[in-house]
Amino acid sequence: MKTISQIHRKIKQLKNKLSKKTIKENFGDKEQRELDEFIGDKYEYDYGTRLVINDVVNLFSNWCGDYTG
Repeated sequence: MKTISQIHRKIKQLKNKLSKKTIKENFGDKEQRELDEFIGDKYEYDYGTRLVINDVVNLFSNWCGDYTG
Protein backbone atom coordinates (compact mmCIF):
# COMPACT_ATOMS: atom_id res chain seq x y z
CA MET A 1 0.00 0.00 0.00
CA LYS A 2 1.15 3.50 -0.81
CA THR A 3 0.92 6.52 1.44
CA ILE A 4 -0.97 9.65 0.45
CA SER A 5 2.31 11.55 0.10
CA GLN A 6 3.66 8.87 -2.28
CA ILE A 7 0.51 9.19 -4.37
CA HIS A 8 0.86 12.99 -4.45
CA ARG A 9 4.48 12.65 -5.60
CA LYS A 10 3.44 10.22 -8.34
CA ILE A 11 0.73 12.63 -9.52
CA LYS A 12 3.27 15.47 -9.62
CA GLN A 13 5.59 13.30 -11.74
CA LEU A 14 2.75 12.40 -14.10
CA LYS A 15 1.69 16.05 -14.45
CA ASN A 16 5.26 17.04 -15.31
CA LYS A 17 5.41 14.24 -17.87
CA LEU A 18 2.06 15.23 -19.40
CA SER A 19 2.87 18.94 -19.54
CA LYS A 20 5.66 18.12 -22.02
CA LYS A 21 3.32 16.22 -24.37
CA THR A 22 1.07 17.61 -27.04
CA ILE A 23 -2.65 17.48 -26.30
CA LYS A 24 -4.47 14.72 -28.14
CA GLU A 25 -7.88 13.08 -27.91
CA ASN A 26 -7.10 10.66 -25.07
CA PHE A 27 -4.75 13.00 -23.21
CA GLY A 28 -3.76 11.47 -19.88
CA ASP A 29 -5.54 8.13 -20.23
CA LYS A 30 -2.32 6.15 -20.10
CA GLU A 31 -1.12 8.13 -17.09
CA GLN A 32 -4.43 7.61 -15.28
CA ARG A 33 -4.06 3.85 -15.77
CA GLU A 34 -0.46 4.11 -14.55
CA LEU A 35 -1.67 5.92 -11.42
CA ASP A 36 -4.34 3.28 -10.80
CA GLU A 37 -1.71 0.54 -11.08
CA PHE A 38 0.59 2.48 -8.75
CA ILE A 39 -2.14 2.78 -6.11
CA GLY A 40 -3.24 -0.83 -6.39
CA ASP A 41 -6.46 -2.18 -4.92
CA LYS A 42 -8.22 0.76 -3.28
CA TYR A 43 -10.21 -1.55 -1.03
CA GLU A 44 -7.05 -2.59 0.81
CA TYR A 45 -6.91 0.93 2.29
CA ASP A 46 -9.00 2.00 5.25
CA TYR A 47 -12.16 3.98 4.52
CA GLY A 48 -10.78 7.45 5.30
CA THR A 49 -7.67 6.92 3.20
CA ARG A 50 -9.78 5.50 0.38
CA LEU A 51 -11.87 8.69 0.32
CA VAL A 52 -8.74 10.84 0.08
CA ILE A 53 -7.34 8.62 -2.70
CA ASN A 54 -10.59 8.87 -4.66
CA ASP A 55 -10.56 12.67 -4.33
CA VAL A 56 -6.93 12.91 -5.45
CA VAL A 57 -7.49 10.58 -8.41
CA ASN A 58 -10.59 12.54 -9.46
CA LEU A 59 -8.66 15.81 -9.26
CA PHE A 60 -5.94 14.34 -11.48
CA SER A 61 -8.51 13.06 -13.94
CA ASN A 62 -10.17 16.49 -14.06
CA TRP A 63 -6.76 18.16 -14.52
CA CYS A 64 -6.10 15.90 -17.52
CA GLY A 65 -9.48 16.76 -19.04
CA ASP A 66 -9.14 20.50 -18.44
CA TYR A 67 -5.45 20.89 -19.34
CA THR A 68 -4.90 23.39 -22.13
CA GLY A 69 -1.12 23.72 -22.11
